[in-house]
Amino acid sequence: MRYAAFTLIFLALFFNSSVYAQQSTLTGTVEQSYDEEIYVLLYPGEAYGRNWLGQPLDTVMVADGSFELLVNPGSYVVVLEGAQHDRISFPALLPTGVSEKVALTLAPFHIAQAIDSVALIGEFNGWKQENSIALHRRDSRWVTEETAALDTGGQYQFLINGKQRTYVPTLPTKINGIRGQLHNYYQGDAIEFDSADMPVRSVSSSVSWPDGSINANYQTLRDSLLVIEQERRALIPAIFSGELVGEEAQDKALIYWDRFGSLYEKYASRFPQIVAENRLTDLLYLHPVMIKASQLEQQSAVEKTYDSLFQSAQFDNFMSRIHEITATLDPQSYLMDPYPIPRLARLDQYLSRSMYLRNAYSLNEDHYYQYMVDYADSALDDEKAATILFMLSYEYLREENASDKGISVLEKLKAEYPESEEVKLGAVDKQLTGMRTIAGKAAPEFAVKTLAGDSLRLTDLAGKYVYIDFWGSWCRPCLDEFPNLIALSEAFSTDQLQIVGLAQDREPNLRKYLEEHPLPYPNALAPQVVEAYGITSFPTTFLISPSGVIIAKNLRGENLAELVKNKIESHEATATKTEKSETEQKY
Repeated sequence: MRYAAFTLIFLALFFNSSVYAQQSTLTGTVEQSYDEEIYVLLYPGEAYGRNWLGQPLDTVMVADGSFELLVNPGSYVVVLEGAQHDRISFPALLPTGVSEKVALTLAPFHIAQAIDSVALIGEFNGWKQENSIALHRRDSRWVTEETAALDTGGQYQFLINGKQRTYVPTLPTKINGIRGQLHNYYQGDAIEFDSADMPVRSVSSSVSWPDGSINANYQTLRDSLLVIEQERRALIPAIFSGELVGEEAQDKALIYWDRFGSLYEKYASRFPQIVAENRLTDLLYLHPVMIKASQLEQQSAVEKTYDSLFQSAQFDNFMSRIHEITATLDPQSYLMDPYPIPRLARLDQYLSRSMYLRNAYSLNEDHYYQYMVDYADSALDDEKAATILFMLSYEYLREENASDKGISVLEKLKAEYPESEEVKLGAVDKQLTGMRTIAGKAAPEFAVKTLAGDSLRLTDLAGKYVYIDFWGSWCRPCLDEFPNLIALSEAFSTDQLQIVGLAQDREPNLRKYLEEHPLPYPNALAPQVVEAYGITSFPTTFLISPSGVIIAKNLRGENLAELVKNKIESHEATATKTEKSETEQKY
């Protein structure tokens, strides 16, 4: 027994030391301008360049001019923040068992430009420029008493000249771990500050890695990828919304490829996983055949039209490159980013649509679904595996007739990764609700009070078609859709079709928006209905039959009125006695 006990102790110590040996260390020296508390926050590497960083993986304080972080191998974002100093954020790559050192200089707090305009943004408006509160200049002071939208204790920042977001160090501050920033918080009084408290200086903070450090090259790559991501984010929505079409879309994409192709070549041998993931994203969104496919989707093209694209030499080149990249990606790489992989779901959409495609490449319609699930299963990091599955469910949420796949993915996520953030925060359950609220199912009942003060229930609208728009005044795509909704309201009488706007918003913001941009149909604050319908993205829309059954989900666009008309005609041609019987029982 003594021998057995000693063996167990030895194995435990060996195991713990082995795990520790696999970890990496980042130590930093920090040169400060003022003696104050400096927070050091650690985030996953894929958060670099984003305003919303997520929960920090670790938080330590600078002590005696230095800090130390002990972490698992991987890529990270490190943020340093102090009230009297400028915020600094930088990427850090920590291979297995490596100790990296970085020297940091924190510049005194300052802004980069003279102040011409100031507005408040914060929790009260979802940190958006829309519905911001303007401050007014009084000599050197900026003031506002319009603070009804702010809750006591609520966090906010100042938007300088419509661009730079900042806090004011002379006002009460607190650290926001999700955003990795210091914010001011509201104490119930008028908000004002003197522009003299916001010095304009030319000095800046600095990050210095030792010569020969892998992180010197890594930071250059990550900064270059930020530029790529910004151009990608501008280009993809323009193409997929139809703003850029035909040769113009193709030309813009070719310029993008020419500009960044050499960058990928430069770093492919040293950071193969990162380069492969970015190439995959580019292929799935900006390859010429995918641009053509997106344009066919906008035209509601028939299968034969797709097959002419799939039979082209250009598509064969595309599939060869996809095969090459998916064979290269390593789910066990410490550099693995979980976000690009789920985008492969787009290819399964085409496989399910085209028998030619399945036969030509000997692939079944679930080929990439299985690849993605296996990829997640092989990941060393459970949180990244969970993220892959959760983002994959989003792809199926957007895809018509794919709810069964999405539900299967989410149930797997709940069963195998119960400690993941997505499960613990309830996001998976909410997504499951949305997956089950689909065409053919009874629309959940609701009762709301409109902003005009009227009571409104779904059952009140029995006997007519209902189009529900879930939106918010903070949501730019929601606002862009309103001309189409107004056109829809003009195409039908309210005896035929009733549009209802259900908002996730703050009441002052919603009322202000609708006062300035009135809509010809009832709107209501409806957070409980958002929950009941499992809404996870905005806008989300539903077309509901006179019997209370969901006919279609997410109809929108410039031809919205025509889409709704076609769905209604199709429904009336195929409505069954069973549905009518269920209607009588329901109402």
